Amino acid sequence: MTGVQTCALPISNERAVFAAFARGVTFFLSTHRDKLPVEFSILGYDPRPWSVRSSVLAGLEMYRTLTANWQAEANRMELLSRGDRQKLAYLLPEGVESGVSPGSNAWAISGARSTTGKPILANDPHLEFSLPSPWYLVHLEAPGLDVSGATIVGLPGVLLGHNRRIAWGVTNLEFDVQDLYSEQLDLNTGRYLFQGRIEQARLERDVISVRGAAPVSIGTWITRHGPIFSESGGKQYSLRWVAAEPGGLRFPFLDLDRAQNWQEFTSALEKYAGPGQNFVYADVDGNIGYQATGRLPIRKNCQGDVPSDGVSGDCEWDGYVPYTDLPRVFNPESGIIASANQNAFPRDFKYKVSGRFAPRYRAEQIRARLSAKAKWTPEEMIGVQRDVYSSVHHFVAQQVVAAGDRKKNDRAELAEAVEQLRKWNGQMDEIGRAHV
Repeated sequence: MTGVQTCALPISNERAVFAAFARGVTFFLSTHRDKLPVEFSILGYDPRPWSVRSSVLAGLEMYRTLTANWQAEANRMELLSRGDRQKLAYLLPEGVESGVSPGSNAWAISGARSTTGKPILANDPHLEFSLPSPWYLVHLEAPGLDVSGATIVGLPGVLLGHNRRIAWGVTNLEFDVQDLYSEQLDLNTGRYLFQGRIEQARLERDVISVRGAAPVSIGTWITRHGPIFSESGGKQYSLRWVAAEPGGLRFPFLDLDRAQNWQEFTSALEKYAGPGQNFVYADVDGNIGYQATGRLPIRKNCQGDVPSDGVSGDCEWDGYVPYTDLPRVFNPESGIIASANQNAFPRDFKYKVSGRFAPRYRAEQIRARLSAKAKWTPEEMIGVQRDVYSSVHHFVAQQVVAAGDRKKNDRAELAEAVEQLRKWNGQMDEIGRAHV
């Protein structure tokens, strides 16, 4: 991957964690060569020793999965080139996710809302479909460490779960941490223009192995904004991405796994660079909380919703939003915290907010469900997690019914469709379908 070396873990104790993990994985591989899963034999693949670099790449893959919005910038640019910005802003408002997105859900209720008098925390994290799954469950015990939960293949520690005193879950923050820049670059020499002067891009060469054929060498020019990432209409576009910035990848999860209270929890998260996440918290002392995390670029002059001008220097990042200014909630009066990829930033947030946040409907449904009862049992949370009610689709169905009633259409098939929608309860599952 181009530019990986800039993402090297900067803190020695984090490197030590990754190095110890690599030694363990490599030892297991070396002692289980004759017991590897059948997929290795089918593919004729002999796994290489694990390394710190391997774990860094695993972390970067999660970063890519959860923060890749460059394509949306390119698409928006293409639409603007053919139409009116005002109309586009109406149809595709910045800051709202377009298309179908499964999203993640996390919530916590205070002890005042549970039958046990203790907080309840639930998490429903989603990633791209894959086989095998990137998630696996683990229980880790060591001196000063007793933690259970879910983690990602290739990474040490527990990423979301609980120890004996605290529990936490996550959803993707969805803040925009990638920008495309249009560059005036000579592909032959790597010379490009920035603020009226010529700068020299750095050439990086990668070699891609091809089974049964000669390796393929690829050269990439790296500008001050990042690698030349794409080309369209005779223009080159570089990609600036928080993950590729110095210190853009940090791994404080063992500190998180050992945290005993809200203060230690938020202190560990201050070191977390990304991908930005919403962390939902609960502890045995009865507290619940929420903390937004990650390095979030400060954009003063540009929104970042379309490729920026890389020549003028007018759209450079002005550092990152300070951790102390990120949204945080501790023991809200309502006794409910709900996170579902919605925009977590207040309207009066002092920095420009840019992202592909999910519509508010899932978060509103979670909050409505949790507010509907005075007391909840842990077991009842399964019902909330399995809830697939779609308020927006239910609303559209009701509008169709109302229109059908006004029209009084005598076509039998249309009348039947209206009656089917009239019976629908808005649940997007087989039970809901049975009510249609």
